[in-house]
Formats: sequence, structure tokens, C-alpha cells
Amino acid sequence: MRAGLLTALLSLLAFTGVFGTPSFDTSLPDCAQICFRTLTSPDCYKPSCFCTSNTFHNDLIPCLKSHCPIPQVFASLRYLDQKCERPRRDRRNDAWPYLSIHILCILCAVIRVYTKIFIVRKISPEDWLSFTSLVIYVVYFGIGHHALMSAFGQDIWWVNADDLSHALKLFWIDCPVYTLLLGMTKVTIILFYIRLCHVYTLFCQLCWACILIISLSTGALMSLNIFQCTPIRWNWDRFSGEDVDFWCMDLNKLQWSINITNIIFDLVVLVLPIPLIWKTKSTFRRKLGIVLMFSLGVVVLVASCLKMRYNVLYGHSNNITWDYMDLMVWAGIESSVSIAAPCLPTVRLFLHKVFPTSFGRIFAFGSHCERTLDQEIKAEEEEVAQWAADVEMTTDSRLRVARPRRAAISLGEGFENGGRMKKKKAMTEASRILKSVDEIPLSP
Repeated sequence: MRAGLLTALLSLLAFTGVFGTPSFDTSLPDCAQICFRTLTSPDCYKPSCFCTSNTFHNDLIPCLKSHCPIPQVFASLRYLDQKCERPRRDRRNDAWPYLSIHILCILCAVIRVYTKIFIVRKISPEDWLSFTSLVIYVVYFGIGHHALMSAFGQDIWWVNADDLSHALKLFWIDCPVYTLLLGMTKVTIILFYIRLCHVYTLFCQLCWACILIISLSTGALMSLNIFQCTPIRWNWDRFSGEDVDFWCMDLNKLQWSINITNIIFDLVVLVLPIPLIWKTKSTFRRKLGIVLMFSLGVVVLVASCLKMRYNVLYGHSNNITWDYMDLMVWAGIESSVSIAAPCLPTVRLFLHKVFPTSFGRIFAFGSHCERTLDQEIKAEEEEVAQWAADVEMTTDSRLRVARPRRAAISLGEGFENGGRMKKKKAMTEASRILKSVDEIPLSP
């Protein structure tokens, strides 16, 4: 009799976990205990065993997602961190050093606004587009930084549910704005090409075709960003635990499509003016200087390529607030650099005004740096005006060029005896570009 009771007691103790079956405290949800028991090694039920098992960690989240709603999945992962005595990870402070890049890029855009309004006193179409991009970028950066500080850079299971929903909503808002900014930057640079090389009819037509294609593709990608999941609120409520019928496209393929499209258009913007410049009769050194002046998008291209390595986990992550941290940082750098790139020529004018001796020699590309900035600007405007007057079309050449009848416009002088007085003046780089049109042979 006593032997039978002892056997029954030993069996009960073994069943409750003293000798074999793992027992878990009440902080672990019931639905998760199935996964812990299934994935734990039969000969070891201590936390030290499953805390160091890579197989356990790789299989745990899929098992939890198949047995538990999202809130219980997060509770189970918090339980695991506590049992394994893991410190809470937080990388939000890692984003602060990158703030200097954003400030520098915003400063370049502000310098452009100041220079165009108060120094040049002339605003061109690409300037208006650049000013608009600056305003949109400031809003984009503010929203993105707030989202990052609210939830990103942490393990998702430690983020408060309301903070997570709020941060994901801001992230969803920023995605189409990011696409819009990159598209506007490319259009701004192409408009700059058109303004400087407007006498090349075929080149301008090609530029306008590029603007149309970039605008349409940007609109399409923005629409895909907005409607990547239906219902739309699922973009930020997916972790609320609600049982909702939803549909989402392959977010990883979408991100790669956006990145590759941007890189292709960056390359188009870079190579667009090169054949035109290389056809001009000028020295190699001068051609190289002009190409460098036109290569505004190369910094954006470099940032886009660096960001691509963080696309791997996009849409495939079980811990998006942690895994998307680097992606958000580099997307912010890419967009900020794209805002600054079209401003570099205007920054050169500003530096020439503030430091005429030092930066005049560095950025003048061979022009007379001892002239004042006002003289530089006026000479450039008058040269463009000469080429804009009385356009004649040349039809017998491969490269269609609008040939003007040159008007002798002097620098700071008026009319005398019914005609304009000529005066030799040092040529700006834009003047050299335009002057070289006359040197292009009209026949192959």
C-alpha cells in the first residue's frame, strides 16, 4: 500500500516538472508554453539551456505566431528576455551623430534661398522647386525623427502598443514623402540643365522627356507606398492583435523597386549632359570642370547605393523596430543629400561672395576671380540673354542647335550712337559652355 502511494507521488512530481517536464510561471502565456515545451531539449529544461540554443531562437517566433495572438507573442518574448537576463536593447542615441549631416544639408538649401533672393535677386523655375523640396524635407525629417525616437531602435516586444502604432503611422506617412523628395531632386537638376543649355533643342526635348518619365514613375511609386496594405490602417495596426482580413503586397520587392528605380534615374541624370559637353570644342581640363559642375547627383547616387544593403530585411523582419533602424537612418541621409546636391552651384556663389579671395580661385574654373560677384552674375545673365534672342533653327545637323544672332551686350555700359558698346570681359563657366555652341560643327 505504502509502496503504491510512493510510486504515485513520484509519478505526480515527475509530471509537474520536478524530474522532467518543464514548468513555467504565470507570466508566460498559456499558448506559448506549447512552443517552449516543444522546442526545449528533453534533457534540459533550465533557462540556461534554451537561452544559448540558436535552434530554439530560430524556431520560437514562427511557433509563437502560429499559436498566439500578437500581444501574447510579445509577452512571451519579454518573458524570454527576463529569464535569460538580457538587457533591453536601445539604439536610439546612435541616430544623433547623423543629425550633423541633416543640419549641413539644410544649411546648403538655406544658403541657396538667401543667395537667390538677396544676392542674385533672380529666381528660376528650379529654384522654386528646390524651395518647395526644402519645406517638404523639413516636415519629412521632423516626422521621421519623431517616429524613430518613439519606437525604432528597440526590440518591438518592449515597445508600448500605443507608441508602436503611432510610430508605424508616421513611418507610413514618410515613405511616399521620401519617394517624392527624390523625384523632385532629379527634376530640379534637370531643370538646371535646361536653363544652362536651352539653346540645344534636342537636348532640351530629351530633358523634358526625362522629367515626364520621372514624374510619372514617382507618382506610381508613391501610390504603391500609400496602398501597400489594405485596409490602409493595417500599416500601423497590424500588431494590435485584431483579427482583420487584410492584404499586403511584397514589401521587400517594393523597396527594391524604389531603390533600383532611383539609382537608374540618378545615372540618367548624371550622364545626360556628358555627350553634349564632350561634343564642344574645348580643352579636356575645361570639359572635365564642366562635367564636375553638372555631376550634382553623384552624391545622391552614392547614398542610394549605401542604403541598399539594409533592404534585405525590409518586409521580412519579425522585429521591425530594431531591424529598420539603419534603413531609416540611411533613407534620411539619402533624402537630405538629395536636397543639398542641387544647391552646390549656388553655394559656390555664396562662398565667392563671402570669401572672394580663397573660394574665388577654388571655384572660378578659370574665370577672373578678382571680379565682384555682382559682375559675375550680371555677365552670366547677359550672356544667357544673348543666346536667348532671335532664335534660328539649324536643320542640317545631327545636333539641333538654336542659333541666335548675337547682340553685343556690354558689362555695365549702355548705348552709344544707336548701338551697343562692346567691352571685353572675363568669361564665367556658364559663358564658356554657351560660347562653345558656336564651335560645334554643323555637319558630321
